[in-house]
Amino acid sequence: GNHSRNEVMPMYKVKVKWGKVKFDDVDLDSDEPPSLFKNVLFSLSGVSPDRMKLMIKGQTVKDDDWGKVKVQSGMTFMMMGSAEALPETPTEKTMFLEDMTDAELATALEMPCGLKNLGNTCYMNATLQCLKSVPELRGALDHFQGGITLHDTIVPSHSVTAGIDTLSGMMSHCSKSLRIGIIIVTVLPLGIGSVCVAVALMLDLMMNRL
Repeated sequence: GNHSRNEVMPMYKVKVKWGKVKFDDVDLDSDEPPSLFKNVLFSLSGVSPDRMKLMIKGQTVKDDDWGKVKVQSGMTFMMMGSAEALPETPTEKTMFLEDMTDAELATALEMPCGLKNLGNTCYMNATLQCLKSVPELRGALDHFQGGITLHDTIVPSHSVTAGIDTLSGMMSHCSKSLRIGIIIVTVLPLGIGSVCVAVALMLDLMMNRL
């Protein structure tokens, strides 16, 4: 009991001068390494320990031990170092996913747009989505001139090319699955098999133009 009352506590109140700034009554535990004290100063000043130089009476304070430094209450440490710059306020307003339009979502997430299955169009959907990912084909479609009909007549290779051109453009600006009605309605009288043949003809036509 007497030993506990006479025990000297290693906690001190010291001062730290940093340029024109002065911190008073900073807690310093001499039983802990100086690196812990530097972290306390970091929280006060914003100067990270790796950019901090701490001196007392001409001696540089190391990180691992106090060395010849005899800590006393009221002593003044000199601290040097520049504080880390605070993060700048973003110039653009933060945009949340739920606030984005379909086109913005497609751009932000970089996710390709899908196609809804109409019952028996899964193979055509897969084919169209593969075609959409071919950059050479997309470039050729960008130069395609024409509409769904040619002289008021449905010509399979021409009509499907125009339909895929329109559909591909729509898929580039959406994030939800689309219905491929623009293709199906146009060439429905031709049948699904004819559509696949038309797609093959369209591919051959487009590749020959490259």
